[in-house]
Parts: sequence; structure tokens; C-alpha cells
Amino acid sequence: MLVRKKVVIHFPEGGVAADSDGDVCYAPSFTVDRSEIVSSVGAGDAFCAGALYAIHEGWPLREMLEFASAGARFNLFSATSTGGAPELETILSFLKSVKNEKI
Repeated sequence: MLVRKKVVIHFPEGGVAADSDGDVCYAPSFTVDRSEIVSSVGAGDAFCAGALYAIHEGWPLREMLEFASAGARFNLFSATSTGGAPELETILSFLKSVKNEKI
């Protein structure tokens, strides 16, 4: 398979990305209790938007997937495809809190 720059795949359980250097990365989705999910409409679009932002910013594959997954996570709490879109700082704060929990 020839990858010219990057390939990114999103699915409910997580995301996988590969780049032209041969690096491949998997990151699981963030856990959300089913009772908290309002709708999954737009979650894939939110993931894609997050991935594109991270790619634009030059982030490594792991951080790109985590950021994109966090965007998709927030989207699950809204009935509309755009209502769950948080501000950049909200996603970054969430990611920081999740990393602190793992330490």
C-alpha cells in the first residue's frame, strides 16, 4: 500500500492512522456511558474535523487520534451534528485531565 501523506480511519471503537514514513498508530475511543449519549449524528464528522486540525498543526499521529476522538466524544452529548462542538480549549482541557488520570 502506498501512502502519500496520511491515512486516517475512524470507527466506534477508535481510530487508526498511518503515514508515509510507515508509522502506524491506534488509539481507542474514549469511554462514554450509553445513558449519556444523546445522538451519534455528526460524531464521525467531528472526528474528521479534529484530525484535519491536528494534521494542519503538525501533531504526531497519537495526539492527532486522541484529539479527533475527543471531538467525536463531545459530539455524542448533543442531538445535532454541530451542537456538541466544543471550543478548542475545552478539548485540550479534557485531554489534559484524562492524561492526568492515567498518571
